[in-house]
Amino acid sequence: MTEPAADGGRASGATSVRLAAVCLLLVGLALVQDPGFLVADTKFDLVLDPAHFLGRTLHLWDADGAFGRVQNQAYGYLWPMGPRVVSILGESA
Repeated sequence: MTEPAADGGRASGATSVRLAAVCLLLVGLALVQDPGFLVADTKFDLVLDPAHFLGRTLHLWDADGAFGRVQNQAYGYLWPMGPRVVSILGESA
C-alpha cells in the first residue's frame, strides 16, 4: 500500500504555478480574440432578438431557417431563461 503524502495531499508549489499559468493563458486567449467577431451558435438569435425568438417557440414549424425547419428544443427557453433574457436585453438588443 502507498502512504499518504506528507503535505496532506496538497499540490506542490511548481504544480500551483503551472496551474496558474495555464489559467492565465486560457484567459489571455479569450481576451485577444477580435472584438465584434461573432461565433456561430445555435441560440445566437436568442441574444440578438429575444422577443422574436420566444415568439417563434410557440410554433412547431420555423420558416426562418433555411427551407424551414421543425423547432428543436426551443420550447425549453420559454421558461425560465427566455423571459429573463428579454428583461435583461430588452425587446431587441
